[in-house]
Amino acid sequence: MSQGKASIDDIQEGDKVQYFTIPGSGTHSTGVVEAILTEPQPAGSTGVTVKASEDEPRIVIKK
Repeated sequence: MSQGKASIDDIQEGDKVQYFTIPGSGTHSTGVVEAILTEPQPAGSTGVTVKASEDEPRIVIKK
């Protein structure tokens, strides 16, 4: 896991990442990138549809 903020172009499925659980809180967690979504679809265990696109991809992280 490299230090600093990564670009979406630097992240791949299977990468171990550290992320802020609540933006601005200073609290972080780690996990593994499970998928990078580029179109609206259900994600995660809740099945909530995420608004992903090529311009604004969403990353599914498994703890």
